[in-house]
Amino acid sequence: MFTVATHVIETVTGMRYVDFLRTRLWEPLGMTNTFHDLPDIEAHDAMARKATAYRWDKEQQKHFAIPAYASPEGQGAGCILTSAGDYAKWIRAMIKRAAPLSEDAHKQLVTPRTITPLSERYRKPFTSHELYCLGIECTTYRGHMFISHNGGIPGFKAKIAFLPEFDKGFLVYANLDTAHWVTEILNNTWMDEVIGVPKEERIDWLEFYRKWEERDIAEENENPPELVAPENPEPLAVALEDIAGTYHDPGYKYIEIEMKDGKLVADLDDRCFPSLLTFEHLTGNKFVIDNLDVWGMERRKQPGEIRVDGDKVVALGVGLEEDVEGGLIWFSKVA
Repeated sequence: MFTVATHVIETVTGMRYVDFLRTRLWEPLGMTNTFHDLPDIEAHDAMARKATAYRWDKEQQKHFAIPAYASPEGQGAGCILTSAGDYAKWIRAMIKRAAPLSEDAHKQLVTPRTITPLSERYRKPFTSHELYCLGIECTTYRGHMFISHNGGIPGFKAKIAFLPEFDKGFLVYANLDTAHWVTEILNNTWMDEVIGVPKEERIDWLEFYRKWEERDIAEENENPPELVAPENPEPLAVALEDIAGTYHDPGYKYIEIEMKDGKLVADLDDRCFPSLLTFEHLTGNKFVIDNLDVWGMERRKQPGEIRVDGDKVVALGVGLEEDVEGGLIWFSKVA
């Protein structure tokens, strides 16, 4: 829906989305070091100033650079590359409810639209559930309203926040994949300082988030029972090579399944977040999919399944979205 909003902007104004941002927002605020996706950086001959993203390899105990990719699918929901200095100008305008946005626009930005309830395992001390506004969240901490938003792509993490009652804002950028823990620690520590929480009443945020990280790592290393092959798996209804072919879904477009070295694979290098899928048979018509994030070099397991009509494969289900019924996005076989 963010992408739809940018289409509306381009249709109504007759301007490219990036030109609209630059003339209506960035230039009035003096944000001269802000760009929209890699092509815009290249067009302004600014690639030499772009930061390099990194990931931490636990096995090799070293950092590796992450390559940069353009993300046209992310238009409206991301793709803004900026500096801490430029972003501070934006946060200052938000805090002061200043131009170039109107007073009504500022009001709309922080008007809650939906509730984002957090499960008990992700609740923070003295912190309310989130209220989602227009691209940012409103929450209370120790009874004080704070407005915030997290951002991240592989190798980069960012967080902005401001406390309207205290007329203060916070932002942090990091070029490391695991830095989201640091941004949260810094943000909560900053709020304690601004609010004036006595030292003896403060949470040890470093220890708090360290426990979260340890729990998340432990869970990442556990395969869900449904992704573990049973002792006596049922045979596949068709030959493995019969699954190869082209599949289509109106929202997720095409997936091309190929046989390589005796395995079914799909190279999704043309996506916003490029990945490589490898299918391993579990039981019956079910698979476990090894999803290698080519951008961030991270792996995760996902469910997969085929539908068969007679002796022909007619559809492929891929666990791309947990919130849909059944957890699978179904692609129809078209070739």
